[in-house]
Amino acid sequence: MEPTVPHKKPSGISRFQFENIDAQTLSEHYARFSTGVLIEPLTRRKGIAIEGSHYATGAFQIWSGTCRFGMQAKLLEPPEVFAIYLPHAGGFDVYTGSQRHEYGPDEAFVGDLSTIERIRFQEGRRHTAIAFGRSLVTKQLCELLDTPVSKKLEFSAKLDCSSSAIRRISMASALLWSSLANEPEHIASVKFTEHLFQSLALLLLAVVPHNYSVNLGRPLSPAIPRQVKRAVDFMVSNVSMEITIGDLVRECGCSARSLNAGFLQFKGISPLQYLRQIRLDAVRKDLINAKNQSTISQTAQRWGFTHMGRFAALYRQAFGESPSETVRSSGMRLPRP
Repeated sequence: MEPTVPHKKPSGISRFQFENIDAQTLSEHYARFSTGVLIEPLTRRKGIAIEGSHYATGAFQIWSGTCRFGMQAKLLEPPEVFAIYLPHAGGFDVYTGSQRHEYGPDEAFVGDLSTIERIRFQEGRRHTAIAFGRSLVTKQLCELLDTPVSKKLEFSAKLDCSSSAIRRISMASALLWSSLANEPEHIASVKFTEHLFQSLALLLLAVVPHNYSVNLGRPLSPAIPRQVKRAVDFMVSNVSMEITIGDLVRECGCSARSLNAGFLQFKGISPLQYLRQIRLDAVRKDLINAKNQSTISQTAQRWGFTHMGRFAALYRQAFGESPSETVRSSGMRLPRP
């Protein structure tokens, strides 16, 4: 039995080779490299006998291998990543709470690993899997939409491997794998590899259903005018400060009428409405942040809201719930004012 053998590529890409390793060795690998995962064999007499390879760089990972005798992976510290499992043989089951989701040898999994408690791989299971950091995929979504997103991006799909979406993802994955599965001196640069991963993440957003698919399906706008872009940049940089339409006009070097027309055409709302939405999104993000120790009113004031009654009404209008309901649903307990 040989342990996990790590190789650090000259480009900064980490490579791990598995040759007939056992459950303890694989658990230790995850503990060193990723998040806490407890690997257990389905049949203790047989073990797991994993063979395969694992590559990682930055917020991306890709691995491919075979589990000869089956195993179960308990996610002790569920990672904040989206993952794609492309099957080559065998099936596996995903457990979320009391629910069990079965995936056959011709069904691909696309989902959020932070929502999963354990995965059960059948004997002879063989697959290629790709993982993307949640924050990076969310950032790409914001860039595609040209606006911040207020709701958590959610993927949860069981897709037939014969579908157009999985065929396209499989082809892109094969290109990525072939750029990595070479001798160390021939490995592609980390920059090139990251671009391939990013392209695959964009393809994921484009072809796999998620809660922002409808937004992405809308026609793209032409190039945003310079004054609108400058106004947005100014808002983001000074979001907690008092900003008037006069401040925006001076910053952008255009008339109030021109600026308002640009926002209505390219953002669908007025400049000050856009500013308000940025602030509301920032408040909501803080309210569900486990590290936030401020009260609701302190959080609102930090992002430029001075009238609490007006703020509460705007917040409910934007998100369909009160600020306190957001806090309760996230499981947070903020200090009382």
